[in-house]
Amino acid sequence: MDVTTGIKKLVFVVITCYNLLTELRQLLDNTMAIKSSTNQKPTIDLHGPDGNVFALIGHARSLGKQLGFSGEKADALRKEMMSGNYQNSIEAFDREFGDYVDLIK
Repeated sequence: MDVTTGIKKLVFVVITCYNLLTELRQLLDNTMAIKSSTNQKPTIDLHGPDGNVFALIGHARSLGKQLGFSGEKADALRKEMMSGNYQNSIEAFDREFGDYVDLIK
């Protein structure tokens, strides 16, 4: 291996490590934002505009990303929330995010 090839490989490794560390920092920052807020959890009023099933699915998607849900887990939750009735959607949301968000009925 010549010097140029070695340097190119080293630069690739450094950039890859930097990108991974940046993603990790973002994940940690997002998780900390959920956990480090005041003792009071955020609320979603189910009688308001955030209470419709599509808004709940949007909140689930956002919270799932912040909590590091895999794509498969996020898709499964979305499908579960869309497959049943409104009460089923609320129960699925509360099961996954009840530790982080209070739903007001």
